[in-house]
Amino acid sequence: GAEGTGARCRIVARDGGDNVEVGTEDGVPFACHLSRKAFVDPVVTTCGHYFSEKCMLSQIREFGSGCPICKKDTHGVLNYPQKLVAKKRRLVGRDGTWEEYLERSQRKG
Repeated sequence: GAEGTGARCRIVARDGGDNVEVGTEDGVPFACHLSRKAFVDPVVTTCGHYFSEKCMLSQIREFGSGCPICKKDTHGVLNYPQKLVAKKRRLVGRDGTWEEYLERSQRKG
Protein backbone atom coordinates (compact mmCIF):
# COMPACT_ATOMS: atom_id res chain seq x y z
CA GLY A 1 0.00 0.00 0.00
CA ALA A 2 0.89 3.66 -0.09
CA GLU A 3 0.52 4.45 3.60
CA GLY A 4 2.21 7.59 4.81
CA THR A 5 2.18 9.36 1.46
CA GLY A 6 -0.14 12.16 2.52
CA ALA A 7 -3.83 12.65 3.13
CA ARG A 8 -6.17 10.17 1.49
CA CYS A 9 -8.87 11.95 -0.43
CA ARG A 10 -12.43 10.75 -0.22
CA ILE A 11 -14.01 11.17 -3.62
CA VAL A 12 -17.55 12.42 -3.28
CA ALA A 13 -20.17 11.77 -5.90
CA ARG A 14 -21.89 14.82 -7.35
CA ASP A 15 -24.69 14.63 -4.79
CA GLY A 16 -22.50 13.82 -1.79
CA GLY A 17 -20.92 17.13 -0.76
CA ASP A 18 -23.70 18.67 1.28
CA ASN A 19 -23.19 16.79 4.55
CA VAL A 20 -19.55 17.76 5.05
CA GLU A 21 -19.12 20.03 8.09
CA VAL A 22 -15.76 21.73 7.83
CA GLY A 23 -16.78 25.36 7.45
CA THR A 24 -16.79 28.28 9.85
CA GLU A 25 -18.95 31.33 10.25
CA ASP A 26 -16.65 33.43 8.05
CA GLY A 27 -16.92 30.96 5.18
CA VAL A 28 -13.22 30.05 5.34
CA PRO A 29 -12.99 26.35 6.28
CA PHE A 30 -10.45 24.69 8.55
CA ALA A 31 -10.12 21.45 6.56
CA CYS A 32 -10.51 20.07 3.05
CA HIS A 33 -14.17 19.50 2.18
CA LEU A 34 -13.30 16.22 0.44
CA SER A 35 -10.82 14.51 2.77
CA ARG A 36 -12.05 16.24 5.96
CA LYS A 37 -8.39 16.47 6.92
CA ALA A 38 -5.89 19.31 7.24
CA PHE A 39 -5.22 21.06 3.95
CA VAL A 40 -2.35 19.93 1.73
CA ASP A 41 -1.53 22.56 -0.91
CA PRO A 42 -4.96 24.22 -0.62
CA VAL A 43 -6.77 25.79 -3.56
CA VAL A 44 -10.02 27.73 -3.90
CA THR A 45 -12.52 27.31 -6.72
CA THR A 46 -14.02 30.21 -8.65
CA CYS A 47 -17.19 29.67 -6.58
CA GLY A 48 -15.28 30.14 -3.32
CA HIS A 49 -14.94 26.56 -2.01
CA TYR A 50 -11.67 25.29 -0.54
CA PHE A 51 -9.99 21.93 -1.09
CA SER A 52 -6.58 20.29 -0.95
CA GLU A 53 -5.21 20.49 -4.48
CA LYS A 54 -4.72 16.73 -4.88
CA CYS A 55 -8.28 16.03 -3.68
CA MET A 56 -9.81 18.50 -6.11
CA LEU A 57 -7.72 17.26 -9.03
CA SER A 58 -8.83 13.68 -8.26
CA GLN A 59 -12.43 14.89 -8.07
CA ILE A 60 -12.14 16.63 -11.46
CA ARG A 61 -10.59 13.52 -13.05
CA GLU A 62 -13.29 11.26 -11.61
CA PHE A 63 -16.45 13.38 -11.90
CA GLY A 64 -15.65 16.39 -14.11
CA SER A 65 -15.07 20.03 -13.27
CA GLY A 66 -18.24 20.71 -11.26
CA CYS A 67 -17.68 21.92 -7.70
CA PRO A 68 -18.40 19.07 -5.26
CA ILE A 69 -20.14 21.53 -2.92
CA CYS A 70 -22.36 23.72 -5.12
CA LYS A 71 -22.10 21.89 -8.48
CA LYS A 72 -21.06 25.07 -10.36
CA ASP A 73 -18.69 24.31 -13.25
CA THR A 74 -15.20 25.40 -12.20
CA HIS A 75 -13.84 24.85 -15.73
CA GLY A 76 -10.87 23.31 -13.89
CA VAL A 77 -9.79 26.73 -12.56
CA LEU A 78 -8.20 26.45 -9.10
CA ASN A 79 -6.84 29.60 -7.49
CA TYR A 80 -4.44 30.52 -4.70
CA PRO A 81 -6.49 30.67 -1.45
CA GLN A 82 -5.48 34.16 -0.28
CA LYS A 83 -8.18 34.44 2.45
CA LEU A 84 -7.39 30.98 3.80
CA VAL A 85 -3.64 31.64 3.92
CA ALA A 86 -4.24 34.97 5.67
CA LYS A 87 -6.50 33.28 8.23
CA LYS A 88 -3.91 30.56 8.87
CA ARG A 89 -1.24 33.21 9.37
CA ARG A 90 -3.45 35.03 11.91
CA LEU A 91 -4.14 31.83 13.86
CA VAL A 92 -0.79 30.01 13.83
CA GLY A 93 1.75 32.45 12.40
CA ARG A 94 3.70 32.52 9.17
CA ASP A 95 5.47 29.23 9.88
CA GLY A 96 2.45 27.37 11.25
CA THR A 97 1.38 24.14 9.55
CA TRP A 98 -2.02 23.30 8.13
CA GLU A 99 -2.33 20.65 10.89
CA GLU A 100 -1.80 23.35 13.54
CA TYR A 101 -4.36 25.54 11.78
CA LEU A 102 -6.90 22.69 11.84
CA GLU A 103 -6.31 22.02 15.55
CA ARG A 104 -6.54 25.69 16.49
CA SER A 105 -9.67 26.23 14.38
CA GLN A 106 -11.44 23.26 15.92
CA ARG A 107 -10.61 24.45 19.45
CA LYS A 108 -12.01 27.93 18.68
CA GLY A 109 -15.26 26.60 17.26
